[in-house]
Amino acid sequence: MNPLPVPEPTEQVAPAPEPAAPDPAEPPEVVVWGRLAVDQAHDRLVRRIEELGYRVVRREDDTVVLRGSGGRVFVYEDGSLAFTHPVAGMVPSDPTLASNDPQRDRLDNLRTAGMESQRGATGYVLPSASRKQGSELRVFEATTEERRDLGSLFERTAQEEALESLADRLDRLWTLGEPLSLGAPPVPESDRRGVVLAWWAARPDDPYGARATVIVERWMAATFPTPITPAERARHEADRADGRALPAVAGP
Repeated sequence: MNPLPVPEPTEQVAPAPEPAAPDPAEPPEVVVWGRLAVDQAHDRLVRRIEELGYRVVRREDDTVVLRGSGGRVFVYEDGSLAFTHPVAGMVPSDPTLASNDPQRDRLDNLRTAGMESQRGATGYVLPSASRKQGSELRVFEATTEERRDLGSLFERTAQEEALESLADRLDRLWTLGEPLSLGAPPVPESDRRGVVLAWWAARPDDPYGARATVIVERWMAATFPTPITPAERARHEADRADGRALPAVAGP
């Protein structure tokens, strides 16, 4: 009687673990950008400066001007700030002026600069360099977060708007000679292909540059009437920061 065969030993393999489900307590990252977001961040920056004792005196396009004891603060669209300070001089002193009189408003502003009063006239002097630096530093330090948020939103919005309009800008370059860079001269028809290739080569090695690269490559594939030549490849691929090669553009 033949003995029963002994089965070969088998390796016990644990089943692969199931992928972890996303944690509902960690919501997906949402990247906010757009003109509305920029305007709201700009308003938050202005309100923060108002909390420091300044008040809005003028709005000029995308710039808000505030005035306080340290002079005037100009808040620009991208979150950058500029400062001006009172200048020395003599003005008449008249405490009977109405509160809404422009002259009274001017005197009130001068009093914050460190003036000396006497009958019939008011003399005021320039604030010291240390005082000017101190008032500016106080505003800068108190608005660090608001300026950072506004600057990031402004830059991201400008990038997204540039990407959205890139194909149209390339069309206008190709057909009308409109330059891709603001303020540059019109592009002759004979140079337009080279300008597009040079612009492709100059894209930075970052997420924004990668997205712009894809857009311009698709545009070249749909627009260039002839394939990219070996000479064009040798010239422009060498300028790419990421070593990317030009696509095989065969023309329409």
